[in-house]
Amino acid sequence: MESWWIRGITIAWKPEVVTATFTVVYAAAAVATFFVIFVATTTATKQLSETRATRLTELMTDLSRRWDEPSMLHARQVEGSFRTADRLRAKFPRLYEKNHSKAYEALRIPDFFEDVAIFVKEGHLPPETVRLSLGTPMVRHWDYWKKTVDYFRSSQPTAYANWEEVATELR
Repeated sequence: MESWWIRGITIAWKPEVVTATFTVVYAAAAVATFFVIFVATTTATKQLSETRATRLTELMTDLSRRWDEPSMLHARQVEGSFRTADRLRAKFPRLYEKNHSKAYEALRIPDFFEDVAIFVKEGHLPPETVRLSLGTPMVRHWDYWKKTVDYFRSSQPTAYANWEEVATELR
């Protein structure tokens, strides 16, 4: 039996009592550590989820802003001036080959939807979110442009492939 002297008091400890006491203290410390790690992990997971939601909101806000900015409104007017998909397919290649500004203005639309499709395919935008916000225009504009995209695919086989894939999935 060992004895310790603390502030004028002599305490006698049996080795088994000391071992048991330290075991309890270490077990309590382990439980406390586990609890702290659990709380920290839960908090980090929640913050990560909130960060993703914030990023998604910012991305959707930016895409919505881009869709409605003057240059895209003008592009949609230029697109509408062709009136039908067949007329777009018939007239667009000549305008593009002549580097006509009307062709490049109209291309803002397929370029926009290709960007959105890449965000979807890379996992930055959930398909359901795109379906709810841009799904109808994405599919409608794909139907309008798909014959003209064939023109680009004669020299670039994968032109607007992401847009086509996502628009097809959104149907």
